[in-house]
Amino acid sequence: MTIDAEQLARDWPGKGGASTSHPAIWHMLDVAACAEFLIADHSAFTALPEAQKRAFVVLAALHDAAQAARLERALDLAPPF
Repeated sequence: MTIDAEQLARDWPGKGGASTSHPAIWHMLDVAACAEFLIADHSAFTALPEAQKRAFVVLAALHDAAQAARLERALDLAPPF
């Protein structure tokens, strides 16, 4: 399976609109990488099991998933009430 980066950028635009410079999927991966880095040695996370640390990283990555959904984007384009 090949991934077409241009198609991915069109399907999952960035938070600022249809920007292909930094689509939402890349933002989500950036957030996951930052979360993983930040919790690696932070005292609040050192006692947690690895599974919980991984779950935190996944949840951090998914924090903008709803904004990338087609329904959410359609609502953004709807006229105001």
